[in-house]
Amino acid sequence: MTLLILATAVLLLATKAADCITTLHRVPTTAETNPLGRALMHSIGHRTAIALVFGVSIAIVAAASSAALILNWWPATAAYVILGSAIAAIQLAVAHTNWTDRMNPITRRVARLHGFAEAIQRDRRRWQ
Repeated sequence: MTLLILATAVLLLATKAADCITTLHRVPTTAETNPLGRALMHSIGHRTAIALVFGVSIAIVAAASSAALILNWWPATAAYVILGSAIAAIQLAVAHTNWTDRMNPITRRVARLHGFAEAIQRDRRRWQ
């Protein structure tokens, strides 16, 4: 079980690194589809925001991996591996889109979710 948890952690960090590197080199701040990421990039800068996101990702993966290791309970390990693998697949799809500048089925859905989040923010501002 320990090997599965560690392999998932490495997969999560490797795909997040690919996402961050391709975002840094291929995606201008104005083209960022994540409204929170774009706002962060505008406020603290492109490189600093990406470094911060990667740092937070490291902390989250470390905490989740540690919890799964400490629990040492197969349902917790299975949940961590399944969710971690799904997140890694999404991060890899995003890195691929950043690199090739072509949407894939996963990034189309992610972009739709980002658009939904922006619509909610616009509506909140309108009603305040």
